[in-house]
Amino acid sequence: MQLVGREQLMASEFIAYLIKDELAEKRVEWEQEWQTQLEQALRQTVEETIVARFPALPTGLLTALGSVQDAAGLQRLHHDVLYAPDQGSVERLLGGDHGV
Repeated sequence: MQLVGREQLMASEFIAYLIKDELAEKRVEWEQEWQTQLEQALRQTVEETIVARFPALPTGLLTALGSVQDAAGLQRLHHDVLYAPDQGSVERLLGGDHGV
């Protein structure tokens, strides 16, 4: 009987290990998905801010937003667009003078 109890304990520990491993994998997937959604939302926010503030800006410059690949860069760009004094400043930001 002692052997059966030990086997049950080992089986339950193995199941707990498998569940923990599966949850860790899912967490990584969820975090990656969340990060992607956040970046898409930020990119859209920056684009809408640019269009709202400077409707005459050539739309071709908006493609430069695709070169910003992280949420922090998009946040900085959004801030800079909000406080840009004129359209020329935003054109320079999107042209790469900002390090985007």
